Amino acid sequence: MRIATWNMNHWRRTSVQRAEAWAFLNDLSLDVALVQEAVPPAGLESVHRGGGIGNGRRWGSAVVSYSGALTELQRVNSPYGRKREVELLQTFPGSVTIAQGQDEPTVLVSAYGVMEEGYAVTTMHRVLSDLTPLLDRDVGKRLIIGGDFNCSTQLLGRDLERHQNLFVRFATLGLVNLLELTADGRPALADCPCSDQPCRHVQTLRHGRSAVPWQNDYLFATAAVAEHLLDCQPLAVPDPWAFSDHCPIVAEFG
Repeated sequence: MRIATWNMNHWRRTSVQRAEAWAFLNDLSLDVALVQEAVPPAGLESVHRGGGIGNGRRWGSAVVSYSGALTELQRVNSPYGRKREVELLQTFPGSVTIAQGQDEPTVLVSAYGVMEEGYAVTTMHRVLSDLTPLLDRDVGKRLIIGGDFNCSTQLLGRDLERHQNLFVRFATLGLVNLLELTADGRPALADCPCSDQPCRHVQTLRHGRSAVPWQNDYLFATAAVAEHLLDCQPLAVPDPWAFSDHCPIVAEFG
């Protein structure tokens, strides 16, 4: 399986630019794309919320398949709730999409860390809370989650501590950072402001008001999926930056 996550920057692009971005994505020979700030075009096999996230954001997160049909997953039985179904999409509906392929048992999650009054880390904590019952069931043992979380351990001071805490929570839920698994094969990120030794970051965002090579985008998987990882890297060729201010992350599994 070849999978990518990408923030497509829909709201800043013209209709022509959006069509070019979707054509670019189509040419990457993917099985699945987890996209954010996107509106999948008609005729493409995808799961997403019509109307986007709301509050003026008519774009959102989507799971797109290039290799078969998808089924949306919106709720799951709680393992501790007397078989009561719980809703998985409670935090900013449209910012998170969950799907499965008909012939692929892996659960696919596309997530966007919505900024609420300047905070995305609080949004992502709520998203993880929503997903916890899924991760506690057998259906969630094979799961990939990717997206633009708007969070980074490149920050400083109190913000760094808070964002580090978020990624510790990913680990406690059994989710493995796929980029970290392949970090030994990459040089350290030039001009990264982190104090990590060694630096494990990659640039996935070119911010219009900052020269920092920010990483806001990630791919995580449960151990049962991560053990089959062949490679996970930010896309370098072909050059993606003409289509979005974010760079796709691509993972391959064997």
